[in-house]
Amino acid sequence: MAKGNVIVLSDRDGRINICSAKTATISISRRLINLQQRKLKIVELFLEKHCQKSSNSQSLLQFYWKIEIEIEPLEECTFVSLYANDLTGLATLFASPEAIRATNVFYYLTYEGSVDLDTITDPVMREAIENQIRNFGQTPSQLLMEPHPPRSSAMHLSPMMFSSIPDDVCMTIKFPSNSPICHISANTYPQLPLPSVVTVTTGQQFAVNRWNTNYAAQAANSSNPTLRRHLGDNFSQKLKIRSNCFVTTVDSRFLVACGFWDNSFRVFSTETAKIVQIVFGHYGVVTCLSRSECNITSDCYIASGSADCTVLLWHWNARTQTIVGEGEAPAPRATLTGHEQPVTAVVISAELGLVVSGSYYGPVLVHTTFGDLLRSLEAPSGFSSPENIAMSREGVIVVNYERGHIAAFTINGKRLRHESHNDNLQCLLLSRDGEYLMTGGDKRIVEVWRTFNLALLYAFPACESSVRSLALSHDQ
Repeated sequence: MAKGNVIVLSDRDGRINICSAKTATISISRRLINLQQRKLKIVELFLEKHCQKSSNSQSLLQFYWKIEIEIEPLEECTFVSLYANDLTGLATLFASPEAIRATNVFYYLTYEGSVDLDTITDPVMREAIENQIRNFGQTPSQLLMEPHPPRSSAMHLSPMMFSSIPDDVCMTIKFPSNSPICHISANTYPQLPLPSVVTVTTGQQFAVNRWNTNYAAQAANSSNPTLRRHLGDNFSQKLKIRSNCFVTTVDSRFLVACGFWDNSFRVFSTETAKIVQIVFGHYGVVTCLSRSECNITSDCYIASGSADCTVLLWHWNARTQTIVGEGEAPAPRATLTGHEQPVTAVVISAELGLVVSGSYYGPVLVHTTFGDLLRSLEAPSGFSSPENIAMSREGVIVVNYERGHIAAFTINGKRLRHESHNDNLQCLLLSRDGEYLMTGGDKRIVEVWRTFNLALLYAFPACESSVRSLALSHDQ
């Protein structure tokens, strides 16, 4: 039983039990303890041994455990999620291959679509089959026609990430253009037709680089000059091209770019470099873009921030490969207001239903994907003008302010930690689980931080120039 911050435990017959007594007979055993399906984070453990002896001459040991209880839902079993496609048939009585092998199936006439009555010409046979169907009933309809994607876990990571490498820098790719690279996106999932890394330079050239999991392989195929494309010369001279001016679709087939003088953002085909779609909606130059997670059909949200102090939410349709609206012309799903200065950064999460945006020398606002303003994140004293924003799946928000200031917030707006970094940060990135934060800036160093307390964990070797963009591969 938990009493304050103290838990008293005893071991009886080799099992650890939770007791209500203040003292208990202990046979020391190192085992994991799960208290009501909650995570227990052990902060401090100390043992106080009493030299007194009881009537049965057994030593009395008392354990005091100071714990911090994080009330979280029970995490989904990684193994079940990874093999959900095989287990679905067993759980829902589908005639899946695993269910057939386990003989866990009903009569074949009970399954939807197993018999086409219109093709049966014999009236006697048709009546007999209809009677059997009415007698046996019908099994539940199949829920998923396509394999369900597994949750992110370490079980399907590439074994290559655990192999020893001679250096922190595995590969260096040099492009013919001397223009600095300002954006990089890694769509490296092996299920994709063409796993690749898309790069964009400040000279408005982009390249699609094939992803090779063998770090020691030659990089000639990755920087094929035929894959370089140009985005045109219609960019506004008032806007500094940064990493958040570009997003790519999950299959790297389309590149969305903003910053054009006509207040539009445009969709380019990475195969032909042709403009697929020009989207209007803002009354000022579009300054930043963000893409949400994709659903099972690869649809997603695209959020655009503008100098007109608004954020617009758009729907990307993977089937039509365009941004769609209610009618023929693309139209925003929601308009997010509240800023009084040009929007400088935006990030969107479809899973959380949140959009976080910051403005020039203004606040960081949290909206819902329906356009409702939830709260404003209060910046620490001396922190102003948010430049980059990142958000994890658990709702932890990290904001990079000017002059290298960093602050971490919870989804409810509580500030977890803030630090002043001695670097002009250009980009930041969260790991998929949200535990780690990567930053890069003018000091040419990529650093890894722990998200919750902003503790510096590791620094990679210095690059030859400032770091303007970061991306993680699927196996991180």
